[in-house]
Amino acid sequence: MTSFEFPNASNVQFKGLAQKSSLIAIPLLFLGIYHLSHLVFPELYSSIKYPDSLAIASIADVFGLVAAFYFFSASKMYTSIVKTQGSDITLLLIGNEQMKQALTCLCVTMFLYSARFVALGFAYKAVLEG
Repeated sequence: MTSFEFPNASNVQFKGLAQKSSLIAIPLLFLGIYHLSHLVFPELYSSIKYPDSLAIASIADVFGLVAAFYFFSASKMYTSIVKTQGSDITLLLIGNEQMKQALTCLCVTMFLYSARFVALGFAYKAVLEG
């Protein structure tokens, strides 16, 4: 592939995209680690009475951690576009693929979180009615 360099205006946009990708990845990382710590250290969380259901619910957190990894990877590629010269198109293609994977994992994460809250709502409703 021939060498190509984006203009400065485009580099500013890629820098912003890299920052936003990292900004999304950091809370996903902390949230996933926090929730998974309930599985690894159950003695610290004595209020949890059903560790099996917690393990099933943690599937969403695993997808969140994978999404965070892909967001960080995409951020790294977009930052490289700004800092390097000559390989911008290759870095853009890799960054876009990483971003696509991140957004896919984020969609699965949000769907699983939503399903978890709906299931909890039905469980609380049954307890309140019973």
